[in-house]
Amino acid sequence: MRVILLVLFVVNVRAVYDKPVKAESSRGTDEEDVQVKENFFTGLVEEIGTASHELGHALGFFHTHQRHDRDEYITVNWTNFDIGDNYTSQFVKQSNITNDNYGLPYDYGSVMHYGTTA
Repeated sequence: MRVILLVLFVVNVRAVYDKPVKAESSRGTDEEDVQVKENFFTGLVEEIGTASHELGHALGFFHTHQRHDRDEYITVNWTNFDIGDNYTSQFVKQSNITNDNYGLPYDYGSVMHYGTTA
């Protein structure tokens, strides 16, 4: 039998409009910035998608492409990153301890998934 513990919490969420997109995580604190910014991949302001994505982070969600089983679904081309690139951390795979998928299928269209050219 699987037991799911539901934890209710309140987070102070502050909407910030700035650029470029950069996720700021303050997990473990009582404050989180939800950044609504210009997308650095497309150069477009994508307020709804970006706000939803950052709200997911505020709620504690990781990126879909960071799932522990992601290698069964996608390939991260590490050669596209420069040495010391600040964005490599956005693609580090989580363990099955830090990221339980609750048996949900991989969702390529998730608001928490970066695009194919990210």
